[in-house]
Amino acid sequence: MKFPNWFELGFALLAIVTVAACQVTPTTPAPPSKPTQVAQLDPQAKLARAERSSPGEASRLRLEAARAFFDNGEIVPARTAIDLVVPDQLDNRSRFNYYELQAQLALLDAQYDVASAALAMAVPADTAQRNRRALTSADLAEMQQHYFDAAAAMMAIDYSQRDATSDAQAWVDRTWSDVNRVAADRMSSLAATNVDATSAAWWELGIAMQRSFDLASERAAIAAWRTQHPRHPAAVWPPTPLRAIESDLSAPTRIALLLPVTGSLENAGRAVRDGFLAAYFHGGANATVHVYDTNGADIGSLYEQAGSDGAQVVVGPLQKPDVATMNAVGFRTIPVIALNYLPAGVVGSPGLIQFGLAIEDEARAIAQRLSADGIKRIVLLQSDVDWSDRAGRAFRADFENAGGVVVAGATISDPRTITDVVGTTLLVAASTSRMETLAQLIGTQPEFTPRRRADVDAVVALVDPSQARALNPAMAFFFASELPIYATSQATTGIGAGGLAELDGFRTTQLPWQVYPSVVRDEIYAAFSNVRTDLSALYALGVDAYRLADRAELLAQHAAGGLLGETGQLSIESSGAIVRQPAWAVVSHGRLVALPSVVF
Repeated sequence: MKFPNWFELGFALLAIVTVAACQVTPTTPAPPSKPTQVAQLDPQAKLARAERSSPGEASRLRLEAARAFFDNGEIVPARTAIDLVVPDQLDNRSRFNYYELQAQLALLDAQYDVASAALAMAVPADTAQRNRRALTSADLAEMQQHYFDAAAAMMAIDYSQRDATSDAQAWVDRTWSDVNRVAADRMSSLAATNVDATSAAWWELGIAMQRSFDLASERAAIAAWRTQHPRHPAAVWPPTPLRAIESDLSAPTRIALLLPVTGSLENAGRAVRDGFLAAYFHGGANATVHVYDTNGADIGSLYEQAGSDGAQVVVGPLQKPDVATMNAVGFRTIPVIALNYLPAGVVGSPGLIQFGLAIEDEARAIAQRLSADGIKRIVLLQSDVDWSDRAGRAFRADFENAGGVVVAGATISDPRTITDVVGTTLLVAASTSRMETLAQLIGTQPEFTPRRRADVDAVVALVDPSQARALNPAMAFFFASELPIYATSQATTGIGAGGLAELDGFRTTQLPWQVYPSVVRDEIYAAFSNVRTDLSALYALGVDAYRLADRAELLAQHAAGGLLGETGQLSIESSGAIVRQPAWAVVSHGRLVALPSVVF
């Protein structure tokens, strides 16, 4: 059925501050210098020659051999050769090469502190070396998921020193990818306040694209930005996704929406549908939407029916088993934006985009937030349910990869046991036990105040609302009220203002539309009289599903980029999965108050 555009919707965006970019003039790269006879030697021959050379020449030859081994993927001999180099015997250019290679070798073993220290010693002698240092610095930052640092490093590259046009395009694409992984609130601030005009223009372009509601508004944003910054690197060599947007990509005119609108999941399916249609009317799209009920239906047959009806993109299904079934449909030619994720270990087939409210995204966001806040050692508390287990595994992987340490962990099965669990994980019980042992030894009861462990910087609570509400009193009982508590949106789901007051101080991941103004959200509440607040996340899922469907052709190319949606800041991985970066809020006096996504 076709839904007429029966109400006019406006879309209010935050103001984007325009900052003029400095000019970048493409130049023809200088031809490479002719290699010397020594440079033509293979690494083993260089090592042999080093044995017959003066100390300074020997160090230079060994460094060249180490670099050649590294470039050939021979890491063990590269490390052996570089260990023989005495950096003080090298000239300035070679000394830079020594420390930059040390940093790259350290990155192979995820030795981030070692790599950072080596880069600090790598003093570039010319522009080409400055570019190399910027690229290696970006490598380090990306491996630690410090995407602002990575973007800043890439923005420092001097494009006049490129080796070829392809290098420039690769640099621009990598910068664009890093820009789109920076939290939107920080991106907006950087666009307005960055003193470097080229960098400010990068952030301006990023936030303009993130906030564009649909494909048409993205094209308009690109054109307006290029008019203001015609000689910026991203204007001279446009990022590949922007090239695609400006080419012959078009929004679909026939969309199939596969949802359970009857049966046990009727309420969930209708909430997603209503969110989808609200976004459809908001954007004023010239498209036809057909809704297919998946309740009791064969998913493969529905897909074929949608194709017969002329659908250009399929949105849904909603249930995880149905997504797995859709993934297995043979001869699938119409792209699918599934509203859930495949089971762990299952590889998505071509043309399947996976988008949903994965708790793992929130857990990874907590790990990134802890790193940004400088927190290294935490206690991890979990519920004894599947979602908490999945969140815990995702959190540990990212947190420990960034150098964090989980010093203690515990699983909570009953909110009534939280006090005991907290006392055990904070080692307060051990402190009391030591006092009792001492009292027995000295035959008297000394003055004693139980103490918690001092090697913890924060608590991460992957718990449900009832467990979360018992956590603050337990922390206070064990003298740990000053420890910040980080939690997912699960801790606050369904809790009213009275209950939220018991979570005062919690820092939680949230849907953006729970903590920021949203025109579409307001329109949903105005248009539908039976909106259920407990299904709020599903309405938001529907809104973002429409915005992704509008960009279906772009998603099919897995083009790097981002979208500031109602469920989070969205980006696509090479696997076809949409990654959701949630917003942040702190509970204050019974209210969720927006919290900057990073510490500025």
